[in-house]
Amino acid sequence: MYNTKYECRYHLDTVFLNTDQVNDDEKQYIRDCLYREDLLNIFCITEYNDEVINACIQDLYKRVIRNNDIKECSLSLAGQYLNQDYEF
Repeated sequence: MYNTKYECRYHLDTVFLNTDQVNDDEKQYIRDCLYREDLLNIFCITEYNDEVINACIQDLYKRVIRNNDIKECSLSLAGQYLNQDYEF
């Protein structure tokens, strides 16, 4: 299952306070940790499982690919990686 209501936080400016005394490397490490936690929460799992994540992504793809706006966005994003595959 893909949790569409979950809001990722790894990329938010509010992750750090102005008073936090962390350097850029430490910030990146913290953001990486938050990203991994966000990923698990999005897919409603407690530990990384490639099969579960891939199944969720395929299910999500089947639900949204009929939307022309999503198709256009998918191709645009895939094109950044020199790929013209919707599912990519």
